[in-house]
Amino acid sequence: MSRIVVATERAVAGGSQRTLGLVAPALRDLGWDVQALLGEAGPLADHLSADGIATTVSADADALTDLAPDVVLSMGASGHAWSGRAAAHAEIPAVWWLDLTLRGRPNEGLALGVPALAAATATRAARRALRERAPALRVEVIAPGADWGDVVQHRRAATGARGSIGLAHDDPPLLSMVARLDPIKGQDTAIDAVAALRERRRDVHLALVGGAVVGHEGDLAQRLYQQTQDRGVADLVHHLGFVDDPGPWHSAGALAIQASAHEAFGLSVVEALAHGVPVIASATDGPSEILDGGRYGVLTPPGDADALAQAIADLLDDDARRVRLAASGPGRAAEFTPQAAAQRWNALLRAVLPPGCAPGG
Repeated sequence: MSRIVVATERAVAGGSQRTLGLVAPALRDLGWDVQALLGEAGPLADHLSADGIATTVSADADALTDLAPDVVLSMGASGHAWSGRAAAHAEIPAVWWLDLTLRGRPNEGLALGVPALAAATATRAARRALRERAPALRVEVIAPGADWGDVVQHRRAATGARGSIGLAHDDPPLLSMVARLDPIKGQDTAIDAVAALRERRRDVHLALVGGAVVGHEGDLAQRLYQQTQDRGVADLVHHLGFVDDPGPWHSAGALAIQASAHEAFGLSVVEALAHGVPVIASATDGPSEILDGGRYGVLTPPGDADALAQAIADLLDDDARRVRLAASGPGRAAEFTPQAAAQRWNALLRAVLPPGCAPGG
């Protein structure tokens, strides 16, 4: 059986790591012997092990040699700079999945100097950026896959979720925002939008769902609490922190909000679509592609709280548009599954690997 090692130096609960954790068993289902190499212990290691993926934790990427893969699939620029270099030293073919659009980070330059048979990006915009930097590299678009769980069960739990923050049926609408705590995720922009609506005498509640998972959040949670006080919306903004299953909160909201300053993809946008919830998102790389330029949701300029507030008001006032977006969401979300991502990786690997190095080859 042909062996693929998925590799990343991080094992946190971030979106890139979730993506790798979801695609690994999907690749196994296509016939690959999938193992994992992680540079640290963490939630991703637990997730992979629970899915039956043999996982090696080693700060030294040269551990790849003992795993003897036919190919290494590394996640992100930093992941390829870490494991791709070790693969090249051991003369093992490598590919990598660029999880962020290139923005001149040091690890991007390191990754671009490491040999690779091919690379994949989450969006067409990221592919264009990578091709400009590495014109000889084969680059395909492979969107990450999301796992949104049991939508029916989440809908049943939605009333309880609303009740847990004291909302009754006749209270102002609830907006759900599912995102880890990070300055780029735009929780501050969402809070300012709620304040702007209150100034217009139009209250909405906002559930901020997500905690600190990457490790560079600092005092962001405290600053967001203070912002709600300073803007006079502490009674409308609900800081829920990390929750094991955000699905009920997707279902509990009248609208889903995503307000990132930069978003390479946006798993929470796909999850909201799968729950049949109309989405308003920043017009950044991932959401713009997921929402097809506005066909499947509403796009607003990143960091523009007034534009976000206006989009919220307009969509709440347009029953027909909300119904249309809610109906089209699940079908669009179905295009972004781990199985779809694995199928695309399977096709790319078969195209670039020597004969006999892929399942059935």
